[in-house]
Amino acid sequence: MSGSAPAYLARMVTDGSDRMAWLHARTRGITATDVAKLSTPRSIEAAAHEKLHGSRFTGNAYTEHGKAREPEIAAWVQREHGILPSQALFHAELDLRHLATPDGLAHRESGRVELAE
Repeated sequence: MSGSAPAYLARMVTDGSDRMAWLHARTRGITATDVAKLSTPRSIEAAAHEKLHGSRFTGNAYTEHGKAREPEIAAWVQREHGILPSQALFHAELDLRHLATPDGLAHRESGRVELAE
């Protein structure tokens, strides 16, 4: 690995340490969470409305379960695969509106970047 910063860091929108900045940055593009909902014209309209006006969704039993399990899973991934937890939001190389927050990230000595989701 050379002394210069890895190229993927230039695509980091926010490191995730400021939750409000992370949430705001996500409104400026499309994430995998958004894409999963885009199956009908009505759902596309609803997703666009959320981007423009925000969402009232604060969570449910499934999101609470995920939040409780995520640190345990992250610790396992780090222990078994050496992939560190991440909260950083990145944009795609070719389109700044395509966004992702991988759950984990490792930059290997070979230069390869590995993600955990």
